[in-house]
This record gives sequence, structure tokens and C-alpha cells, in this order.
Amino acid sequence: MRKFLLLLMFAPLNGRTQLLSSVAKLIETEHYRPKVIDDSFSAALWRRYIEMLDPLKGLFLRSDLETLSTYRFVLDDEIRGERVVAFLPAALRLYRARLSEAVVMDSAILSNPFRYDVDETVRPDGGSLDDFAGSLPVLREARRKMLKYLSLQYLVMQRRTGFESDSLARQKAREWLAADYARLWRDTALSVQMGRYVDVMGRLMDPHTDYFFSGVGSGSPSTVDVALIRSSGRRVGYVSFPEFYGDSLRHCASDVSRALRTLDSARVDGIVFDLRDNHGGSLQEVLRMTGLLIPRGPVVQVRRRSGAPVALSSDADSVVYDGPLAILVNEKTASAAELFTAAIQDYHRGIVIGSRTYGKGTVQRSFPVDSGVLKLTIEQFFRVSGGSTQLAGVTPDVCLPDVYAFQKVREADNAGALGWDTIPPVAYAPGPALYGGAFSPDSVFGVIQRNNTWLGARRDSPVSLDLSVFTAGQDARQAILLQDRDALTLPAGRRLDVMALTPGDRRWVMAAGRDIYINEALRVLEHIREPKS
Repeated sequence: MRKFLLLLMFAPLNGRTQLLSSVAKLIETEHYRPKVIDDSFSAALWRRYIEMLDPLKGLFLRSDLETLSTYRFVLDDEIRGERVVAFLPAALRLYRARLSEAVVMDSAILSNPFRYDVDETVRPDGGSLDDFAGSLPVLREARRKMLKYLSLQYLVMQRRTGFESDSLARQKAREWLAADYARLWRDTALSVQMGRYVDVMGRLMDPHTDYFFSGVGSGSPSTVDVALIRSSGRRVGYVSFPEFYGDSLRHCASDVSRALRTLDSARVDGIVFDLRDNHGGSLQEVLRMTGLLIPRGPVVQVRRRSGAPVALSSDADSVVYDGPLAILVNEKTASAAELFTAAIQDYHRGIVIGSRTYGKGTVQRSFPVDSGVLKLTIEQFFRVSGGSTQLAGVTPDVCLPDVYAFQKVREADNAGALGWDTIPPVAYAPGPALYGGAFSPDSVFGVIQRNNTWLGARRDSPVSLDLSVFTAGQDARQAILLQDRDALTLPAGRRLDVMALTPGDRRWVMAAGRDIYINEALRVLEHIREPKS
């Protein structure tokens, strides 16, 4: 009986050790550029997991980190199964204790009115501007500022309705905290935190190596939106889709092929592919879709951690559409969408318009591990011209600023992103270079650029908790955002005549008719010419 009880006691421990060692082996054998799991990696994992538990630096004390420092350089040994997995249980015990204390502390803080005429500051997310607190009084002061920041936001929302009450603002803060604490307590389960610990471990390799529990449902099915746009006496086709989807029932390239045939039969003067916010998808769909526009030939090169790069090609003998083409992109055009855009650009098949794309040039594969799934980066993409889209993305032929610029949403803004690289170009036959002519973007893009500079300069600046200063800052920011909204919207007299050619929700049609970027794409299409001989 005693032996049976001991087996039960150590079963979860053995399971954790097995999970960590399995993940480590997969990373070491399959990852494209694995980091060495050594003492340096251990120290980074130790710090990153603690910061994941307490991102606002409002729970742990500096002495807690000192208590946990005994594990700082041994997590690599725990991962390999050479030591008992002890850091995670120890960190969670401290976390739960500090969470309990925070509930009591917050209740006491919110029982007293805040002074909103004191100029004190927090981070934009409400977190402490300092490192972890060195004492309980310092921690309490950090939490007081966090709660004041939360209440201040509710107070400002009240002010817009003409009614202002610190008591009501603090009550709203209590309600928000109650829901947040309920979530945090649910997430203290060891099974949940083990998954998050492994996820942190994966993301130290690169931003796209992660671990998640299986059984996550998929979203609503994607579709291709197709329209005919009439502008300045010309008829231009419009094609947009949010991802390069492909499964046993539906294929993005097939849907786009039908759209191109419909538009070509309508004798359009050009086609705009709108790939803004397209987050990528199936590489096979990229190859098939490129073949709709470019004859048989290489589309992308792929390289694993060992071996020579492999060129993947389109096998299309003839194209579906060979007329003028423009590709709209922005900073959220990613992965497979970037490969398609790069191929169009490298072959001189169309003009790319917008802002530099996201910069995800890696391939992931999922491996079942325990009760979850480890998604590993296993390959890197390269253009037929040799450069990688990793970090660099695709630079448009006609550059236009967009409102994402100040938000830092690109791959390069992720900690641990893999670097850019280049390989020899593959043999391919680009068409004649397109001549864009003397094209001057609409002057409103200057407004967006200036606003991006203003917003970017304040993105990470400390936030004042003085009500008048805070309100002035919020009002100024709101005014800038309203300027952006107005700048991005075509005035009534210039709106586009958009006729949808696909069934379904029509809200996108109204948005397209007001979209200044689509209008710029139409203007660029007018300038596409073959170079003069």
C-alpha cells in the first residue's frame, strides 16, 4: 500500500518531467534554429515565466525572486529530467499567496477615495514603472496606482455622460477586479500553468513556437469578396480574402480562380487584390493562386535546418488573368500572403501598394505532445530572388503609411524573432519591369504620417494620474484618431461605385467605397505601363 501511495504521489511529477523532456527533444531535433538549453536559457526562462505571472509587477516582491533564484540556473536540468521539476510548484505557491494578499490589499485601497489632483504616473498598461517592489509598503503603493488608474478610466467615461462620481468609479473597478481575480484563480491550476510554462519555453526559441491544449475550435469559414468598381470611366475588379484557406472542402485558389474568370469576362481594366490584414495560411494555396497569374515556374524557396533550399513551383501551364494587377498590403499582411505578394513583385507581375508587410518568413508544424500540441518553427521561406521575407517583409513599390505604424505589430517587434537571411536566387523569368510613372499619393497620407509620429512618440510614455492631465492627454489622442478616421475616408463626392459580385454580408461594400487605399490602388493602376523601349 505504501508503495502504491508513493506511485500516486509522484505520477503528476513524472508526467511533468516527461512533458518537458519530450518538448526539449522535439525542439532540439526539429526546430529550424534551436537555442541551446543551458544555464543561459534557464535564466531567461526563469525570468520570462515570472514576468508572465506578474506582468504589471504588482504581485511579487523582490524577496520572492530571491527565494526562487535557487532555480534560476537549473531549469535546463529539470527540462532534461536530470532534476525533479520543482520551480513551477514553488513559483505557483508564491503566486497564489501573493494573489490572496492582493485581494485583501485591493479591497482596503478601494475603500478610500482617490485624489485625482496628484501628478503621479504609471505605465500605459497601468503597471509599475519600477522593477519588482522591495517591500510590502512599496508593493501596496504600486497597487494603489494601478487601482487609481483603473478607477480614473471609469471616471473619465462618466464625465462624458455628464455625471462624475469617484465612489461609482471605484465600484466599477471592484467589479472588474472580481471578474479578473476569478479568471486568475482558475488559471492557477497546475495543469494550466504547466501548459503556459511550456509555451514560454517554446516562445524563447522564437515567437511562433508555442504550446497549446488540443481541442481549440476553429473560427467561422473564410470567403472571397469580389466586386466591380467603377471610377473615372474605368471598370476595375476587386478581390479580397482574409487568409489563404484550404481544407478538404474549400480552397481559396479555386474561389479566386472563379472570381478572376468572372472579372475577366466583364472586361475589367485591372484588378486589385486586397491582402491587407491577411494573416497567411496554406502554402499550397499560394502556389496554386500564383499559377492563376504567372505561368509555370518557381514561386518560393524553402530551407530546413540542414540541407539545400528547395524551390517550390506553380505547375500552371496557362494563366487565368494576364491584365494589370495591383496588390494592396499593410503591416498585418503576413506569412503566406507575403509569399504571394513577393512572387508577384519578383516576377514584375503587378504593383505592390501600401506599407511594408509583417515579416513572418518561417514555417511551423504541429506535433502532438501529451494532452496538447507543440507548434514548432521548422523551415524558413526565401523569395525566388534570394532574400527572406523574415523580418524584412515585402517593401511595396508604392509606399503609403497606415495607422498600424505606431502600434509596433510587426515580426521585428517580437522578442526572440529569428533573423533575416539570404540565399542564392533560383532561376526564374521575370517579366519586363513595370513603369509606374510620376505618381503622387493623396496629400491626406501626410496627415496619417504626422499622426503616426505623434502617437508613436507617446506610445510607451508614462501616463499621468492627475485627472486634468490625463483627460487632456485622452482628448488629444482622441482628436488624432478622429483625424485619422476622417483622412482614411473618402469624402462623399469622391466615393467609389462598388458593386458586389458575391453573395453574403454587404457591409464590406460600403467600407470599400469609402476606402482611400483602394482609391489609391485604382490611381496606381492607371499608371502601370511597360517600360519604353
